[in-house]
Amino acid sequence: MRIHVLCQHSGAGLRGLTSALESLGHMTTHDVVAGSDVSDAAQLGHRLAARPLAADVLLASGWLAGLAAQIATRGVDTPVLQRLFTPGRAPDHDQGRLEGAIARGAARNLSLCGADVDRLVALGVRRASVRLVPHGVDTTLFRDEGPTWPRAGGRRVVARPDAMSAAELVSLLPSLPRSELVLLTTSMTRPAVTNAVSAAVAHHPVAHRVRLVDVSEVADDGVAPQGGMLPGLLRSADVVVTTGDDEPELDLALQAMACGVPVVARSAGAMSAVVADGVTGVLVGGVAPDALGDAARALLGDDLQLESFGFAAGDRARAAFGWPSVAAMVARVAGEVARGSHPDVVATRRAATEDHGGDDLWRDALSTS
Repeated sequence: MRIHVLCQHSGAGLRGLTSALESLGHMTTHDVVAGSDVSDAAQLGHRLAARPLAADVLLASGWLAGLAAQIATRGVDTPVLQRLFTPGRAPDHDQGRLEGAIARGAARNLSLCGADVDRLVALGVRRASVRLVPHGVDTTLFRDEGPTWPRAGGRRVVARPDAMSAAELVSLLPSLPRSELVLLTTSMTRPAVTNAVSAAVAHHPVAHRVRLVDVSEVADDGVAPQGGMLPGLLRSADVVVTTGDDEPELDLALQAMACGVPVVARSAGAMSAVVADGVTGVLVGGVAPDALGDAARALLGDDLQLESFGFAAGDRARAAFGWPSVAAMVARVAGEVARGSHPDVVATRRAATEDHGGDDLWRDALSTS
């Protein structure tokens, strides 16, 4: 089977899935949305539509990738498998409207957890067209044995924070002597996180124990400043803290677990299906400003729990989230709708999205070039 993968992010997830699909005997090609705007997705979709699409199925990971897939397959019989990472919880109304049309226009939706199935149904998706398929991790690269980043003793907390949680985590350090906080940032989050850390260390004299590291410097295909890659950094951590539940945060949580490291995360969306609360880490409910920090502090104070959670995290990652098993699930769903076995896919897409025919936002998104 020929599967063309469209993603919003290049990186570990894309490589892991395509490699696993190819190991199962499928042919894969891929494209990545070049930016973070609707126009970027539309441009990719129109570019794909302008050439014969040599694929039996399109797999779209993320809502912008889904928009590109809908544009690329208008009027042709190539079915779309759609994965939305936070369905029904879009940060703005316009994205939510587009997500609904994108999900309804897909032949199948791949839901990351049971709660997201209900959210997809609320968006108008037929429950019978939803399949539960978890996110994945490369358990050969991310494992509990291997080189680690050096450290001078004490504890190490690794997080990929937003500005609010960065300040919260810095405030932990005075009560954790000899502990280090490593904050992973991107080009988009670096300015806000830097400002938050600067403000926090003005109240807590711990600047020498806070390190900001760009994600690109420790990507699993790049070399970190100390000569170790991301798996080495994660293996050197006592706890990993995540603040959201979109694709980058799910990647980090699963990578940490595969390295045998407990995870502290907010109890939201697919993260609740990844982290087993009280078994592989701690899930924090609500949005209380100190909740993540308090949970991390409590876990760091219990060596026995840290060790048992770490062992369980590695076992869970290998058993439930390895890319080979996830790819096999994706391939089974693709086989249900592959071109030639799903002749009504064009009519299905038209019927699913016709309620947006007079919606200027939907029409403009499809026609933008």
